[in-house]
Amino acid sequence: MDITELRAAQASLLEADRRKDEFLAMLSHELRNPLALIRNSLYLLERADPSGQQARNAREVIGRQVTQLTKLVDDLLDVTRIARGKIELRRTRLDLTALVRRSTEDYRALTQPPGIELQVVTEGPALIIEGDETRLSQVFANLMGNAAKFTPMGGRITVTAQKRDGRALIDVIDSGVGIAPELLPVIFEPFTQARQDLARTEGGLGLGLALVKGVIALHGGHVAATSRLGAGAKFTIELPLASVKETTGRQLAATRIDGNTRLLRVLVVDDNADVADSLAAIVEILGHAVEVCYNGRRAIFLAKAGLHDVVLCDIGLPDISGYEVAWSLRRTLPARTRLAATSGYAQPEDVQQALDAGFDAHFAKPVDTHRIEQLLTGRDARAD
Repeated sequence: MDITELRAAQASLLEADRRKDEFLAMLSHELRNPLALIRNSLYLLERADPSGQQARNAREVIGRQVTQLTKLVDDLLDVTRIARGKIELRRTRLDLTALVRRSTEDYRALTQPPGIELQVVTEGPALIIEGDETRLSQVFANLMGNAAKFTPMGGRITVTAQKRDGRALIDVIDSGVGIAPELLPVIFEPFTQARQDLARTEGGLGLGLALVKGVIALHGGHVAATSRLGAGAKFTIELPLASVKETTGRQLAATRIDGNTRLLRVLVVDDNADVADSLAAIVEILGHAVEVCYNGRRAIFLAKAGLHDVVLCDIGLPDISGYEVAWSLRRTLPARTRLAATSGYAQPEDVQQALDAGFDAHFAKPVDTHRIEQLLTGRDARAD
């Protein structure tokens, strides 16, 4: 073997090993910070007046940190899904201009940092595309969050939407610190970040821009970045416009429970007692009767004996799987009984396997309580 090729291969392996070590260090930091805040908040909740300001602050901190942890996990899974070609877009015909406005207003209301001006310029005709509204909203949120991360107080972020050469063009422009020239060629690669000190004040795993690139590519578009150090950065997305004759994508129908205003009988099944009991407590707070069990065979017995209206069932049970529970209950319970899978397995094939087994819905852990409310009130709650 040519010694030059050998050295190049060794250098590539060393670089891959370095990036792996940096990623693990980042992951450890990004997980430990939210966990520390949650632990501290729980300590305060055990000792503070439940109706006092300290308790309210602690609950808000826990909510924010759980959301942050969930986003980290979701980002990791999404990057893996995109790399393996397992992201399934739920395409509908939508106005990209209106989506940009909504995404920007949501960002302004929920997460816009103080002291940074956010402008939206969406003049011109509607930009009609065939796309996944949820995924594209995720793209715009990532780009605005990335811009805000590197824009100091007093700076500005401008989002524009326009039509150019028969394509939709979205620009996200900031007046921040800019991007180093050596990073521009690799800025959309997973785990790529500018060097940071030990404080890691910007945070994150370097996945946001990789997700942006992957989602836009799945829509048949592309994204590019331009920047000069000290002069801000511009990210440009191009997407194909829909033709007039194109039809909308498949819509998932809402699942409804007959008489959804009545009290429901709910069975919660999970071998993790803390998970099962906490989920049961949520169901009780929502005003419904609930039973709990911790294995599959007991769940089948209770569901058949109690004629429950809703069964929330974990997939990874110790005796039989949640799929087997669903198969059994579908053969014996009334068609109106709603079965919802709750699982840490949340790849598209996992969701489809749950639906094929007879579940009406699939909720990835940690389960979003709003999805439980939707299921119990009969609103759309089919699958993650």
